Amino acid sequence: MPVITLVSQVKTLNPDPTRTTPALTTVFTPEASCLSRWIWMEHSDQIIVTSGYYKDTKLASGIDLDYWKTCYASATQPTYSPGMCFEGQALNVILQVPIQVPGMSETQTQWQALCCPSGMIPSNYRQCEKAISTPFTVLAPVVLEETTESGWKSSTVWDSTSTWLYTTTNSVGQPLVVTTETSIALHTAISGATLFADPVTVYWQSTDLSLFPSKYASSLASAIGISVGTQTLTLGPKTLSSTTSSSTLNQQGVLSTGAKAGIGVGTVIGAALLVGVAFMFFLRLRRRKRQEPAVAELSGHSSGYKRFFGGKLRAEMEGKALPVEIDSKSVCVVPGPPAELEGSSHLSR
Repeated sequence: MPVITLVSQVKTLNPDPTRTTPALTTVFTPEASCLSRWIWMEHSDQIIVTSGYYKDTKLASGIDLDYWKTCYASATQPTYSPGMCFEGQALNVILQVPIQVPGMSETQTQWQALCCPSGMIPSNYRQCEKAISTPFTVLAPVVLEETTESGWKSSTVWDSTSTWLYTTTNSVGQPLVVTTETSIALHTAISGATLFADPVTVYWQSTDLSLFPSKYASSLASAIGISVGTQTLTLGPKTLSSTTSSSTLNQQGVLSTGAKAGIGVGTVIGAALLVGVAFMFFLRLRRRKRQEPAVAELSGHSSGYKRFFGGKLRAEMEGKALPVEIDSKSVCVVPGPPAELEGSSHLSR
């Protein structure tokens, strides 16, 4: 994941009418030969291999100034605004800067990033860097010796074409100048070296995301922590809002098919749980209203089930619910008038 550095100091953007930075909003694929344009530079302390606008006087004198020109989309310096990384490059360090555009009261946000070849990271020298330990094919330096009017001259070249002129005579004895061209390119494999390449510098704002391809815009928005739809960008005490859109991206607030399916499954499960709880409550209420069965106890010879009842193992027979009556004795009916107890009668007049 790229490292995002927030610069709190507001930068005033003053466009220079004499300087124009080209835009790059489509995927640029360098030609295949650019992958093999690695120059081996001999140094006393380490082996340096470079590809790009590496500033070195020795290199500048031994290679054509336009050697890497076809490896870039446009511009003398590989800088684009709004811009995106080349094919085969990865987004690295991202710088987030609040800018003040003349004529606008609101502070805006601008991002700057370095794009390096895949597997390389920016170094302290603002160069993409990578240490290699396995054999790597490079262009080795070739030392040319040639004579001049003042004597011998030595020069170091890499991928170059040398032009040789010599004078001879034609068939009738007249002098003839012959020109020959020789390609000089010595490829060799080295290991234990450090690779350097110039990064591509890109600038953009949130409103530029809609200009990029949808897949790249989504990846870029994820890297800087904003959505491709309506974004809210927080910079210190201020909160800024900006809107970008893309016809190929999902609009904010529209549920995907997976989300809809998840909601449907959750609804079914919730309904099943509610039905289960209601059924359990119904059974419990019904048991309370039902009369408990009578328990018939014997000496243990019952053919019924044995179970724990009241903490003891008892033998039970299946019983039926019977009405409970108060204890009574037999009554014998004697013929004749009813027997009465003796007593005295007190009448009041």
